[in-house]
Amino acid sequence: MDQAAQLISTLGFPIVISGVMAWYINKTSDQHKEEMLAVIKSLEANTAALIKLDTKVDVLTDRLVGDGTELEESNELYSEN
Repeated sequence: MDQAAQLISTLGFPIVISGVMAWYINKTSDQHKEEMLAVIKSLEANTAALIKLDTKVDVLTDRLVGDGTELEESNELYSEN
């Protein structure tokens, strides 16, 4: 506390607060960068899972329906009801 008072009396309040704010912004920026890296990693994992799911759906659709004409006919029947 004594050091803070000495800095304020020597340099002035605005200069000391500017230094404190610069340190705080730098610390917050580093934390945000770490959080965003975690979000990016999670998003990449979700994208990979969606690609696998899409591939499996395509394979199952091809096995069950063939060329897709039966699927289109069944969709038309359901949409009429």
